[in-house]
Amino acid sequence: MKAAFYTRPEGVEVRDVPRPDPDPGEVLVRVRACGICGSDLHFYRGQLPAFLANSPGHEFSGEIAELGSDIRGWRREQAVLIDPLLTCGQCVQCRVGNGNLCPRRRLMGTLAPGGMAEYVRVPVGALHPLPEEMDFELATLVEPLAVAVHALHLVGLTAGQRLLVLGGGGLGALLVLAARSLGAGEVAVVCRYPQQVEAAREMGASRVASAAEPLEPQRDPPEIVVDAAGGAGMALEEDGTSRCHETNGLLKSH
Repeated sequence: MKAAFYTRPEGVEVRDVPRPDPDPGEVLVRVRACGICGSDLHFYRGQLPAFLANSPGHEFSGEIAELGSDIRGWRREQAVLIDPLLTCGQCVQCRVGNGNLCPRRRLMGTLAPGGMAEYVRVPVGALHPLPEEMDFELATLVEPLAVAVHALHLVGLTAGQRLLVLGGGGLGALLVLAARSLGAGEVAVVCRYPQQVEAAREMGASRVASAAEPLEPQRDPPEIVVDAAGGAGMALEEDGTSRCHETNGLLKSH
């Protein structure tokens, strides 16, 4: 089969590698679609150390090609979505439902082979059936959408609250969608590119700002701000002076 690998900063190589066989408790998934996460771009650009031995990609969907010897309740050619966080399933955190805190957790596409390959071995516990009405490409957005929903749960967004999203990329657009579904009042978005402005509006943003159209001051400021952009930003010290800090991922403030 063919699989992609990082070779160096801004270097990717597609190789012919042996097709894996599923072990007991696993299935072999034929990958049908794989998204490119912002973290994948960090690896590609050399901003984070890449895992050269494994194929990247953790936002992917596909169909079951082979079943391990002890698999029940799944069938060949069944469309599936994959939870890319692999856990041991035996530690205290896993047993109480906190697999994200498993000390032996591995993210597919980093410490385990990822979805930028024709086939991937996946533990059966990481599978979710794909609804018939959802195609493979749309399914790749489920994982980043879960990040957006989790972020809004962390900040305690409630119906009617005013939200400001900094950043109109893929995650910013999904935050708008999730906020609307959770009953947010006004949802404003700050974007950098014209296509992000259009996407934010399609997702239901109340107001969208860009370099060409800055946000006008309002009597009622946002109650919650979510940073979905990352990068360099400014923070104020207690004495009022500013300092530069790096933000990476989703930061929240009230």
